Amino acid sequence: MVVRRSVGVVFGSAVLLNMFAGCGGEETPKTKPKSETPTQAAQKENSSLPPQLTGATPQTGSSVASENPALNVASTDIGDLLKPNATNPLIGSWLGVATLDTGLLKQKLERVDDVERTRLQKVADTFLTYQVAMDFYSDGRLGMVVQFSLEGSEQLISATGTWKEVQRDAESMIVELVEQVEGQTANTSQVRIMIHPDGQQIARPAELDAQLAVCEPMFIFNRIPEDFAQQIANQPAGTTIK
Repeated sequence: MVVRRSVGVVFGSAVLLNMFAGCGGEETPKTKPKSETPTQAAQKENSSLPPQLTGATPQTGSSVASENPALNVASTDIGDLLKPNATNPLIGSWLGVATLDTGLLKQKLERVDDVERTRLQKVADTFLTYQVAMDFYSDGRLGMVVQFSLEGSEQLISATGTWKEVQRDAESMIVELVEQVEGQTANTSQVRIMIHPDGQQIARPAELDAQLAVCEPMFIFNRIPEDFAQQIANQPAGTTIK
């Protein structure tokens, strides 16, 4: 699988960060403290973490009843914990979107009956609305915010957890993730994360409907620059950051 650069996704993070910060009807500040992350800015919803995120390939998943240690860590200035690290390319903040091969999807839909076609199209359409912000902290903590549309209603879910490297090769890492929505049991899984050579983009395969596995569903993430919020605040209206 080739991890491709998508400049539009990077610029799109400005929109999503504003969505996260503005949830709950509060006015979105024009400038955020540098240490504030997408996860910290989001409201927490008592919803289940979407299966597209708790399942990826390869996977060994389980529900963990024990308390997630990441939930007990006191809130401090954690900006330094998100600074990119040459030793571990995952450390930092990431903004991603769901993708799949639309050509293969079209071929798949042509081979099924009308009822199944409608069902699979709905699954694919919902999946493609997913936008995900993730924070990989250098101390092993994980933060995540997921936004998606379900039957026309916008959903926002935040989760916390932990992560650790299990195995690494030249192009990817297998990472053990503990992902948990507050008040619910944690889910533990091992996922393969593919890494672009320049360290600015990663891809996380996603488990979708079994019928759509051939369409290569995944999340493509671009690194959010440390000074990105400040760049947006200083950018004249109607212009884009290159």
